Amino acid sequence: MKRYIFGLTGSHEVEDGQELTFETDLAAFEAARWLAARLVSSHPELSGTTSVFAKRKDGGETYYVSL
Repeated sequence: MKRYIFGLTGSHEVEDGQELTFETDLAAFEAARWLAARLVSSHPELSGTTSVFAKRKDGGETYYVSL
């Protein structure tokens, strides 16, 4: 299982220090997409100014999803 950190980048900079595990990179990307959809529905002011990211702890890929 791979470990990821999630956060926001753009007009808001936040990094969640807790690590989450996912079996695949695609599963982590889907979690980032789900989080982005939830955030934009509850905080429309973030739309176009902020992205959600999922970053692998082992120095691998970082996935960005725009709100």
